[in-house]
Amino acid sequence: MLRRLLLPALVLSTSACPRDPVISLDPPGSGEGEGEGEGEGEGEGEGEQGVCAAIKGATFGPAIALVVARSRHTATLLDDGRVLVVGGEDDSFLPINAVEIIDPASGTSVVGPSLNDARYEHAAVKLGDGSVVVAGGFGNGHLATIERFDGTGWTRLDPLDAPRSGVTGLALNDGRAIFFGGDNTESIPTSVVTVATDGTVAVPAGVSVGANRRLHSAVKLSDGRIFVAGGFFTSAIDTTRFIAADAGSAIDGPTLPGPRRQAMLAALPDGGALLMGGIGGGLLRDIQRMPSTGAGFTSAGTLSGGRHSGKALALGCGVVACGGLGDDGALSTCEGADANGLPVSMAAALPVATFSFSFTTLDDSRALMAGGSLPDGHFDEARVLTLAP
Repeated sequence: MLRRLLLPALVLSTSACPRDPVISLDPPGSGEGEGEGEGEGEGEGEGEQGVCAAIKGATFGPAIALVVARSRHTATLLDDGRVLVVGGEDDSFLPINAVEIIDPASGTSVVGPSLNDARYEHAAVKLGDGSVVVAGGFGNGHLATIERFDGTGWTRLDPLDAPRSGVTGLALNDGRAIFFGGDNTESIPTSVVTVATDGTVAVPAGVSVGANRRLHSAVKLSDGRIFVAGGFFTSAIDTTRFIAADAGSAIDGPTLPGPRRQAMLAALPDGGALLMGGIGGGLLRDIQRMPSTGAGFTSAGTLSGGRHSGKALALGCGVVACGGLGDDGALSTCEGADANGLPVSMAAALPVATFSFSFTTLDDSRALMAGGSLPDGHFDEARVLTLAP
């Protein structure tokens, strides 16, 4: 499982091989070396501790049984407080079209209407009218298809401008969805695609996320702009990009403090963002803070160890990052940071060491983790993380 995520050097293929869906763009002989070692980014704030009692005292609630064990799926908060879990990879490492709806209030999950196309490494976004659009991913090859869920079933929309898996999707302030990044067997598209509540799919002219936005990180900032950081081709990159809140333009952002891919990124209430870990010259453990001005990054502190491919969310007075991969494989630990980026220790941990799970904000003090990839299969539970009062 670890080698599958870290993209070993393989021959490019258009075959629908479920265990290696992404282009291998690692140079010959590089293997997994970019992710090995102690890495960089110790940070000037090492040893200092942040203050956020709500995060420090957070706890995970009881297990909610999933209908289908899965990883590399999406989980989207619906208007009624339930969470729509879509697609993913099953225990046979095949893409699935299974959908379920988790009710955190009752601690139950029920079967939902199946997708038209089985897929994983796709993106899902709730539109302004409450419907959910799912785009791209890997199914019968790399997918360009888009489907929309209206609460009763799935309807096909016009496709993306290019097939892509590992695509990012975020909600715009005007109710549209934006999709970008990812790759296929021929390219790493630089374009962005928007989907409106009336179902219109558009490709804004002249708007580019920049080159090599594969295994990148992205987040919607509090002012509505989209911030995109890092990525990977033959090695990690250090560029960032801002996409305007209306998706009508894009500009370069500050250079990262070292190239990186598969970092964890979370928006802060003041308009800034925290960037944690990733893979650069090695496995990274630094915490970098970008102010609301986007003027650059400040090294704020360090994680307890190198970590990449985990999930980070802004909750309460800071940010929570859980799971992912470290020096010795999958992680179960969670680590916090306050609004200044200083680390906050957490006793709360995932029930298993896992990655490729979903981590969905329910409200300002709760988040739902679901599924995930295990050494011998996939996790079949969900749990709610609740901050301390």
